[in-house]
Amino acid sequence: MHTSNPASAKWLAIVLVSALYSLAFSQIGVLTTLFPLLKEDFELSNQQLGTFSSIYLLARATFGTIWGFSADKFGQKRILLVTFLASSSAMVTAGLSQNYSQLITLYAVSVLFAVAAEPLTFTLSSTLFDPKDRGKAFGAVRALRGLAGGVLVAAIGWFGGLSDGWRFALLSFGALEAILAISLAIRLGSIEQHIKLESAPFKWGEFGRLAVTPHFILFTLIHIFATGMLIPVFLPTFLVEERGHSIQSAAVLIGVMKIFMIAGSLAGGFLGDRMEERWPMAGRLYLMIAYSIAFSLFTAMQFFPIWSNIYADWAVAIASSAIFPVGFAGCILPMLANVIAPQLRSASFAIMSSLCQGLSLAGFSTLIGTLSDHYDLGTMLFGSITIPYLLNILICLALLRFYVAEMRDPSHNY
Repeated sequence: MHTSNPASAKWLAIVLVSALYSLAFSQIGVLTTLFPLLKEDFELSNQQLGTFSSIYLLARATFGTIWGFSADKFGQKRILLVTFLASSSAMVTAGLSQNYSQLITLYAVSVLFAVAAEPLTFTLSSTLFDPKDRGKAFGAVRALRGLAGGVLVAAIGWFGGLSDGWRFALLSFGALEAILAISLAIRLGSIEQHIKLESAPFKWGEFGRLAVTPHFILFTLIHIFATGMLIPVFLPTFLVEERGHSIQSAAVLIGVMKIFMIAGSLAGGFLGDRMEERWPMAGRLYLMIAYSIAFSLFTAMQFFPIWSNIYADWAVAIASSAIFPVGFAGCILPMLANVIAPQLRSASFAIMSSLCQGLSLAGFSTLIGTLSDHYDLGTMLFGSITIPYLLNILICLALLRFYVAEMRDPSHNY
């Protein structure tokens, strides 16, 4: 049970963990965005660009899972400090690299530790807040991550104008990562006076029994079919090649969509909390079903329109981007915290999000890229985004039985 704790302390921790998560997520963008500078310094080819891009996806699927289990086993604060101090040290050292081999090795080490951010962020957000406020917490994390991500992208662009800008970027990002990690650990230490952050010890047998329960399997399937994150990747090409937009128009639209995603994150978190207050057993699940229907409808309109109008493209894209964050911020992540014990939470988030969702997104992305050479891109996006969300509607209907049954179990009141 949670005891009283000043709201400002918890929200400051949310700000810090969101900034750290955004910084870890943006690490891949440092070298891919500044790759022209690397090509010049180390005489690289575009093949190496693909290598940098693949490091994060592979690390997220493998080491993200490892760090999730480790956080449950050894404690969140301890793993936070170990992973991010190691990541920041490797990133700073990578900024001093004298050849490509040193750079790729140190950068890979940095990313392998940085992917701990995902399971740690989800677990801390659920631990710091009571069930009635978790939607707002998760919504704030997504919104703050979006804001911080925009600032970091602008910072990376600024470093691109400097001689040896990639070195200064790695040195600066590495130092900032260490400062944020230490600040967050200190803040969590003070919060522990009011809230017990560390839970019962992690047990493999207990996690094994959880992993074969129907609600765990269904939540994992929802993560696998949550392919909406691929929209910003392929939408610019789709708009230019099949809708007649200019590159500038498509880029501006993506920027506007990101702003509406921030608003949608906050609104989704608030709405999810209100739905759970109104229907304690299934309110968030009702919202998730409505969300899946709405998002399927708007993405279908995006990729199979009955019009040929740029303004209509903008309207539908903005609507879908505002709806997109609602599902996880207001529904899925708080629901998982409702039925998964704290000592199993980091491992569960890591399995569902880092491993299964990471591999799923990599697979769908490869599928879209490969088959779009033979079929139009709109058809591929419809099949890879709209259809999976239609399947999520069916999964949510199945969850009405199993999730509500878990919520009725008083031992699952986390």
